[in-house]
Amino acid sequence: MLEPIARKLKTLKKRLDEWLTRLNSVEKTLNDLIELNTMAQELRDACTSFNSQLNQVEERVSVIEDQINEIKQEEKFREKSKKKRTKPPRNMGLCEKTKSTLDWCI
Repeated sequence: MLEPIARKLKTLKKRLDEWLTRLNSVEKTLNDLIELNTMAQELRDACTSFNSQLNQVEERVSVIEDQINEIKQEEKFREKSKKKRTKPPRNMGLCEKTKSTLDWCI
């Protein structure tokens, strides 16, 4: 009479051990998933920070490009002004009439 109970207990113990093994495996998997989730959050934070820094750099580059364009425009304006100052006025028929008083008509 005790033999069937002992067999039943042995079978139950074996099943309990299997369930404990499975439970340990699930617990390890859950811990791994939690760790992966934490790493994913850290990666998201790093990407957000990187994107923010990249946006700041792009803004700075844009400001510098604007400044370069302004400088180029100023240089063009100076060159045009310089050419206008060094260029003698056009002869509008006045040089022949006033040749003796205007030396730049020569």
